Amino acid sequence: MTGPASAPLADGLPGADAPTVAARDTGRSDTVAPGTDTPAVTLLGPVRFHGAAPRGRSLAVLLALLALETGRPVSMARIVAELWDERPPPSAQATVHVYVSRLRSLLRPHAAVRGGPAGYALEGAGESDAARFARLVDDGYRRHEAGDPHSAADRFDAALTLWRGEPFAG
Repeated sequence: MTGPASAPLADGLPGADAPTVAARDTGRSDTVAPGTDTPAVTLLGPVRFHGAAPRGRSLAVLLALLALETGRPVSMARIVAELWDERPPPSAQATVHVYVSRLRSLLRPHAAVRGGPAGYALEGAGESDAARFARLVDDGYRRHEAGDPHSAADRFDAALTLWRGEPFAG
């Protein structure tokens, strides 16, 4: 899931039963949790930020949604739709503001949620494991098409090590 969600995030995706293994060969220390090769935002298993779990399903869904669109604003309408499906409460927008405040507390000092007319955007969190997975798979395909199957296999292996269970699990 690398683009806008076609179904609510809370529904999740089928998971893989891959062992917990640190990602390798990324070369991007600014986007990882301190002392590890693990991206700061993990979505390919339990949702975490620097290893910390957001408190509650709604906060995890909000973090996942913003992390999938890192740096790009996510509209209030989309956030409400992801959190409450087709039946948002009358206080949905006010509740989203509370969730954003709580998420900002979790992210400090490593990242921030910026609000604006277009919605909320996650900034400074770096590349999520889901984004890294997609990048590694794309690179693997390019290397395979270029006639380098061994390098392609290394990229695919690196991508698979990012999976830690059912995506978007809480």
